[in-house]
Amino acid sequence: MGEFKRVEDLHFYDDTGNNFSASYNFSTPEFFAACTVYVYPLITDDSSNRPSGAKEDEELILRNHYNELKSGLVSMYRARLFWDASYELPRHSFTAKGKKAIFEFEGQDGQVALSHLYLFIYKDRFVKYRFTYPSEYNDIARPEIEKFLMLFQWP
Repeated sequence: MGEFKRVEDLHFYDDTGNNFSASYNFSTPEFFAACTVYVYPLITDDSSNRPSGAKEDEELILRNHYNELKSGLVSMYRARLFWDASYELPRHSFTAKGKKAIFEFEGQDGQVALSHLYLFIYKDRFVKYRFTYPSEYNDIARPEIEKFLMLFQWP
């Protein structure tokens, strides 16, 4: 998909096939960008008390999980939240409404990196993307990320 190439088989986290990830890399002689796409069941506190398919519920679930993911990235990588917004991604038959955050952090090699987090809900599952690359190559990586997002087919 664009310059990002699949690097390994799907990684399944359960036996149902509803919880998996796929990894992609974009590599040039100058830099390396990594992407992982995760698809996994919705996380709810008590799904038995929620009416199925309620729009308000979905928005609340999305917002709560997105906030958890952002907090985890900030604490794990000592990242600085650089951008935080709603995000719309056109699909073939609809527009997915989700969230996007961009973080800045210092990698193990001392290089400043950017990490993009995108989160959506689709068919009772989360679809999450993580892209990470050296910040100095943002002008090259960003258009390829947008291309990948447009081309990646949701399961």
